[in-house]
Amino acid sequence: MSRRSGQSGSVCVKGTQYIGRYRVDVPGQVKRVRRTVIIGSINQITRPHAERWLSKFIEEQGINDAPHLARSQSAVVTFGLSARGWREHHLIVNKKRSSQRSMSCELNKHILPHLKDTPLEEISYPVIRGLIQTWQQEGLSRKSIKNLFGVIRAVYNFQLDEMAQSGRPILSPWLVKWKKVAPPKTVQRELPHFTVAHRRELERADNHDPPLRF
Repeated sequence: MSRRSGQSGSVCVKGTQYIGRYRVDVPGQVKRVRRTVIIGSINQITRPHAERWLSKFIEEQGINDAPHLARSQSAVVTFGLSARGWREHHLIVNKKRSSQRSMSCELNKHILPHLKDTPLEEISYPVIRGLIQTWQQEGLSRKSIKNLFGVIRAVYNFQLDEMAQSGRPILSPWLVKWKKVAPPKTVQRELPHFTVAHRRELERADNHDPPLRF
């Protein structure tokens, strides 16, 4: 595997803002691609402060690390490819026939049309929230949406384990929490409860009889 030299990026001024410039490795491309990030106002921070901020930002992104380069040099793993492996090597092998049918149907009808060509590492909170909004518009219940969320998580974790065992670059652990994306629960309106005495009083009122005294 080839190696990249480290970088600290560069800071320039554009208007009233400090702008950070750096390069990242992108899957499918040999050369690094330029990226920019807004650091802050020139009226609020100094240039040395902006340079330190950019250096820390690059370090936190892991751009200079070997795993980052390894991921960029690996073939893009899409959700569709991962779902096929999950279905062939886990769902069919380990689940009952009823679960195979229901989960395969959920996958084909509600998930793959939206995520088939999406790189697995790009499935994040914004993607999941957008999917949930789509499913709500389609009229799916909260329980059904939770099941679909579980299928996506299962496919992701299956691919994570497969890559770890084969020694290929490892994905980040699944971080999307259901409680942070779940649609609100439907509040069911309770019907009024009447005692036997109350029902009798209502019946007498309907018959224009004088009310009972309790």
